[in-house]
Amino acid sequence: SHVSIFAPVETAVKDLEGSDWMVCRGVSLPPLRDTCKETARSDMWLTAGLVILWIVRGVGILAWNYRTRIYLSIVKEATFPNIMQISGPRVEPKHVICAAIEHTIPERGVKVSAGGLGKVLDQMLREHPQCTLSLVHPMFGDVDYGELEDFDEIRCVVDGKEQTIQVYTMQSELNGIKRVWYILKHEVFTEKVKTAPYPPSMTKVRTLRYFSLWNQATAALIR
Repeated sequence: SHVSIFAPVETAVKDLEGSDWMVCRGVSLPPLRDTCKETARSDMWLTAGLVILWIVRGVGILAWNYRTRIYLSIVKEATFPNIMQISGPRVEPKHVICAAIEHTIPERGVKVSAGGLGKVLDQMLREHPQCTLSLVHPMFGDVDYGELEDFDEIRCVVDGKEQTIQVYTMQSELNGIKRVWYILKHEVFTEKVKTAPYPPSMTKVRTLRYFSLWNQATAALIR
């Protein structure tokens, strides 16, 4: 902004020799502050501080996840599946194992479903060929499973740390199908809720730990 002061010519004098600025005659003014340099210096400190903060943050993230390994698989050409031809009479299954994050237990009113898989499991529990049907599922924190029996403890190593999974079981029978549920309890599983059964993006380390724990626990239970 500019301020104009109108005064008689005889009351004004040039501020400096060769300057276009005029000041009142007989008045001495202090030199003007160079606010431009001060502002620029202040902005540079702020910019430098933010840059250093972002660098430290990036180094911290890399240091925190230094043990994480990511493997990239490149598919160069299509491959045709080998279809196994079975000869002879059909053999009815005696024991079938199904492991899934989505699950349903009709007797307890439990239903964890995010789409079509939950409906398929519900139908399988009613219409599967007669056999022993073992179902492996993680326990969700906001689901009431009722009274369950202790079955076993599973120990595995995830990201260099030993983890313990408590396994509970219950069973029922319908249409000649013996249905046995194995519910896996661990804090990584129980922190999930039935409205969002699956972990977030696969780029997150905690999601990779979730699936590592889930896969190892299921394999140990089957073994």
